Amino acid sequence: MAANVELWMPFDGHGVHQPVLSIPVNDCQRFSLKPLSWLRYLGFTIYGNEGHISTVPGGLEVDYNQDALLLDPDLLNDRTPDALSDLEDSESDVSITASRSNFKDRVAARDGSCLMTQVTRIFVACHIIPHAKGNQYLINLAEHRHEVLDPPLEDINDTRNGITLALQLEFTYNASEVAFLRTPNFAMTVHDVDFVAPRLAEKYGIVVIPPSVATRRLTFQDFGSSDCCTAMVAPHNSDGRIADSEEWPPPLLFDVAYGCVALKKWGDSRFVDFARGRTRDVYYENVVINGGNADHKKGERGGSRDDCGGGGGGGGGDGDDEKPGKKGGRHGQHASDAADPPAPDCFDMILAIHTLNARKGLRQAHAIKAEKTREKVRSWFCSC
Repeated sequence: MAANVELWMPFDGHGVHQPVLSIPVNDCQRFSLKPLSWLRYLGFTIYGNEGHISTVPGGLEVDYNQDALLLDPDLLNDRTPDALSDLEDSESDVSITASRSNFKDRVAARDGSCLMTQVTRIFVACHIIPHAKGNQYLINLAEHRHEVLDPPLEDINDTRNGITLALQLEFTYNASEVAFLRTPNFAMTVHDVDFVAPRLAEKYGIVVIPPSVATRRLTFQDFGSSDCCTAMVAPHNSDGRIADSEEWPPPLLFDVAYGCVALKKWGDSRFVDFARGRTRDVYYENVVINGGNADHKKGERGGSRDDCGGGGGGGGGDGDDEKPGKKGGRHGQHASDAADPPAPDCFDMILAIHTLNARKGLRQAHAIKAEKTREKVRSWFCSC
């Protein structure tokens, strides 16, 4: 039986670690040439803050070149808080007016062909964050990750929330069986992932940039596709084309989608239960956010085809094919008011984790700010 690496992370602000992912060692080595660096990035995609890998709570950062540490029964992904000094409460009434009718045309015009095959026919525009999640999901995601996007990402059918894929790849992408790993990121370089040339590269003259000269990569990774066509069209660790456009998706979206697929594939059942409970707290309880203003800015709990217990739903197809009654959800809804709230999916859970961590960061920022104020008052009294 193959050994598994368990990745633990701290939650609830009491130094209590939860087992988040349980990943076969062979998979760790299949996804990156530097598995420990990859695990560090993976923790970031789920937790929302950068951190480091250690072997004991609060321990020293490991040497990411020591792959033998993968045999350690437990690895701790200790998080470092976001910069707190500049956090301020923010409230804004967002008016969502962008048209959703031409999402496919806009994404196709930007990319021109499938990112993996560069075929200019028979490709589709897929949502990175599923269309069913709704506009508010994107707004909350950027807010709680403290991402400043210009212009703001406020429409689920924004061109930046889309990529073009060959029809043969649409099913596995929408089923959260594959994802794109962007490098470099805070934990990894472009050299930390193996390189596999697309099978059709020579036949169709696909331009391939090897990692030795690439400055950035968007690597297609297969987490366990059920469709045999996927490997034929886009092998694991083959690179997609990155469009040189201001409308290209921001890293935030690729990160979240990657974390969702990983959580669906390797999520520890104990953590999934824990995260679902926290997700219901965020979506269905009257919790206070924005430093004391209960404005009920919750995510839209739109139905998703993704289920951390084994359903599908990574991206989304054309934005106009959403089934009636699947979108939305009352903001600030109490659990007692919901007849039968849907089970949170991986996208819901990750947003909830980011939200809770952002609130914790705000509380810490307010505490630091209050202590600085008290210190100034004490200094003023002492100088009198």
